Amino acid sequence: MNAENIINLLKRHFIENGLKDLRSFVTIILIIGFCSFCQAYGSIPELFVGFTWVIITTVTASRIYDELYPTNRAMSYVMIPCSTTEKYLVNSILVLVYYNILFFVSITLGQWLGALVHDL
Repeated sequence: MNAENIINLLKRHFIENGLKDLRSFVTIILIIGFCSFCQAYGSIPELFVGFTWVIITTVTASRIYDELYPTNRAMSYVMIPCSTTEKYLVNSILVLVYYNILFFVSITLGQWLGALVHDL
């Protein structure tokens, strides 16, 4: 495994999917901010957070599947000059680290936004 290949694969993901990730991030912030605003103390029930986490996990898994579903994208992905282990490692980093950090940051910002609007 080559660290440079892993970094290049991560850069490739952020270049190709950065706008999708940003849209998801902003959408989660707005939804959780609205739900926080609707509650008296600006906090979200644990059940809603768990449900949102399941939805986000499904979306991230579908993004990885979407990368391999169309034939032209699958061939492009297979032809990347990296080992299969490096590709699996990058996808694991994205799902287990990046998307979870994105989720928790968006929940925190969403609750902060809801509390901020509620205090106005």
